[in-house]
Amino acid sequence: MEGGYPMFIPEEGLEKNPLSSQAGVDALDPGAVLVDVREDLKTGRECFDRIMSAFESLRPGQTLALRAPFQPNALFAVMAEKGFRAESLHLAQEDWIVLFHPVSER
Repeated sequence: MEGGYPMFIPEEGLEKNPLSSQAGVDALDPGAVLVDVREDLKTGRECFDRIMSAFESLRPGQTLALRAPFQPNALFAVMAEKGFRAESLHLAQEDWIVLFHPVSER
């Protein structure tokens, strides 16, 4: 899905949601690097550096999958400047996965 518009996936209990793990993310985009910042944000820890560190570790053509309690709209512009487009998946209330796909191999 292009344009950063969210796809809603009905909540069935998070443990039953097939997208709630690295294996679920791999089903969406094999080889994507998953960064889950929900606990960081819950405890007030800064997570931007962690996200950017994961971004820097990506291989050419690889996707970054971000798990967060909200759709991180401010990050969309940052990643667009780096040549990535966003695909948002709304799993449940306060549970999102955003896939940042490279527009072209870097």
